[in-house]
Amino acid sequence: MSGRVIAIKHVNENALLFGTRGNGLLYQDQDTSYQITENNGLASSNIRHLHKDKDGVFWVGTLNGLSKVTFSANGLNYSL
Repeated sequence: MSGRVIAIKHVNENALLFGTRGNGLLYQDQDTSYQITENNGLASSNIRHLHKDKDGVFWVGTLNGLSKVTFSANGLNYSL
């Protein structure tokens, strides 16, 4: 991954979510990592802001608009 990391948030106690400029979101826990990009449904892979609300929903501000991302309890699944 070559994009600059602009934000890091806890998904849960074992996982982090990285927002990048150019490479979308990177999910990382002890056993799993995956990338969420424009190809997966984000408004853009160029992340500008990453916010986690009180319900655990991630609001992703991108160059082309806002995306809403939620993760399953184990982090293995997400929805946009």
